[in-house]
Parts: sequence; structure tokens; C-alpha cells
Amino acid sequence: MPDFDLLKSVEDIYPYMINVRRELHKIPEVGLFIPKTQKLVLNELEKMGFSPEYNDQSSGISVKIPGKNSETVILRADMDALPVIEPKILEFRSVHEGSMHACGHDLHTAMLLGTAKILSQIVPEQNTILAFQAGEEFDRGAVPLLEHQNFLNLKDAKAFALHVNSNLASGSLNWKIDTFMGFGDWFEIEIIGEGGHASSPQKAITPIKPAAEIISAINTLTDLSHKPWPVKVATVTMVQSGNSRNVIPSSATIKGTIRTKDLTELQFIKKQLTEIVYKVRESSQTNISLDIIKGYPAVLNDKATTVDALSKFSKIIPSINLNEMPETSMVIEDFSYFTNRWPGSMIFLGASSPGFNAFNHSPDVMFDESAMKIGCAYLCSLAMK
Repeated sequence: MPDFDLLKSVEDIYPYMINVRRELHKIPEVGLFIPKTQKLVLNELEKMGFSPEYNDQSSGISVKIPGKNSETVILRADMDALPVIEPKILEFRSVHEGSMHACGHDLHTAMLLGTAKILSQIVPEQNTILAFQAGEEFDRGAVPLLEHQNFLNLKDAKAFALHVNSNLASGSLNWKIDTFMGFGDWFEIEIIGEGGHASSPQKAITPIKPAAEIISAINTLTDLSHKPWPVKVATVTMVQSGNSRNVIPSSATIKGTIRTKDLTELQFIKKQLTEIVYKVRESSQTNISLDIIKGYPAVLNDKATTVDALSKFSKIIPSINLNEMPETSMVIEDFSYFTNRWPGSMIFLGASSPGFNAFNHSPDVMFDESAMKIGCAYLCSLAMK
């Protein structure tokens, strides 16, 4: 496309992406059904002249853009937020108290809408399907999205996604072949004792002591000695018990997640978790149950797909900061449902902001919006090569 200047086009629509990102950031919604977010994205796509596909199984949206050849690329962005309370830092902070775009999905959606805007003005080389997904964080939103007509009987395609990372250099592209993000499950432990008066612990069976023993033991399963980050993770994220300082509660609940970079290790850590619960149950008078909920499969980066995409993009921006990751990330992602169906590639887009060190999912996380220029250019290049 000799008359088309991709980088200039991205620069021209950068203010559009900023505006969309900030509008999305104000209205974070959690889960599969995110009506305000869906409406905003649908309106933007329709203004560009597209006819988006969506259904009542989730708030997912897809758009098919015919290309010049028979090859197909899928470009995916997630749209959902997290149940996190946002500090009053940004002028465009969340107006939905208790919800926050703490993972950067607002940037993902803005970049894909920016890509749509550019592709609405030209004919891409490849048939291109834009996939806007709800329910990534917890609800397997990829599954109902992939039931769209746009994906039925689609055998030959390549799938791509970006994920912003607040701890990596802004504008950098960070990649890994094979297992990019690990396998992960969730667990829930229920402890049932006998409640009573806080002054008479001998007349009650507290669930808190065994809960503390279990939590302490689970913490030892994460290998913090592995550098630069652990590749076997067991993390307790929720502990619920009691509602009064003067009452011994009758029950306690522990929830969390386990992550590994291969299935063999995942099975082993499940065995260790089961043994911990069994041991504490045998030594206490409480009744303890363990439920392990199947999580997401691993995100698998196809070697040829990843190398080809980054190689061709580096010809567009020769100075691009490319980094091969030393280890599999223990983040889990349901983009895995795409990479388990088609050859695919997900990479981290660095978006660190000076003066801020918090990682994704923290209420204090901050993303550099200028990284969206690189992200949008990369997504567009995948449709044009």
C-alpha cells in the first residue's frame, strides 16, 4: 500500500483512542454482561459503517472485514473490568463504585476500536475479524464469543491479542514462544466448626485456627526462589469468617488460585493442596471440604506465527523495543480458547508509567496511554501484511 502511511494514520487517531479509553474507564463493568460498555463499542463500530454481530449469551461483539486475499486474521480485545475500588486519582476515574479497569482492558478495547477506524478507511490484505470479548477475568467469555457466526466453520485463521503490562517499558513488545501464559485453576475451601461466645473458646470449635494453618501451608507451595518470577503459584485471595469481635464464627471460607506452566505440575500442586486440607482436617475437629474449579488452559504462542508477526512489524518500526520473556507468565487468560483452536500469538505491550510501580489488578495501577500507538500499529500491521 504505497499511498498508505500506517504510522501517520495511528498518530491521527491517537486522540480518538485516548477519548474512547477514558470513556470506557469511567464505566467499568464486571462479568459477561456489560451493557454500557457493549453499547459504546457497538455505537462506535456502527458509526464506522460496520455491522457488528452480537447475541444474548454475553456482551461479546465481532466484526468481519473482507480483505484482498483468502487468509484470515482474528484480532481480539477484552472489555470487562474488575471488582476493585479505584482511588480518586484520575479525572476520568470510575463512576461505578466498586468496579475499576485495573487490568487495562479499556486500553485493549480502545486500541482495537482504533484499528477498526483505520481498517474502515482501507481494504486490508487479510480477511479480518475483530473480536471484542466480555467476561475474560472470571467467566470464560471467549466461549460464547466463539459461537458467533463469524467464527463458525472457520478452520484456517491466525489469532492475535495484546495485553498491556504496567511493569514493562512503555511501548515495548514482550514475547515468548510456546507457553506464554500458564495453566490455572481456582480453589475454594469450606471449614465448618461450632460457633460460640468469644469468652468461652472451650465451648466452641473455631474454624479460624485450621483456616490459618491451611493458609500458612498453601503459602509454602509458591516457589518464590525461582527468578525472575515464580512458575508454580498457589495464592490465597479471599478469606471470609465471622462478623463480630465477640463471637466465634461457625464457618470459614478460603478462596484462591493455583498456576503452573505445565499440566504435570498443575496436577502435582492439586495433590499438594488436597494433602494440606486432609492433614488439617484430621488434626482438627472441624469438617473441611475442598473444591477445585477448572480454570483456563494455557495461552500457547505458535512459533511461526509469533516470529513472523514481530519480524514484519520490526520492518515498520525498526527501533521497536522487542524483548523475549525469560519465563512463562503466571497470569492466566481465556485468549487460550483462541490459541487452542487456531495458531495464535499474544504478547505483552509494555505500558509502564513513570513514578508508578503497581502491577495489573492493583487499585494503584497506572498505564501509559501513549503505548496505545504501538499497540494499534501492531494490530493494524497484522491485517495488512
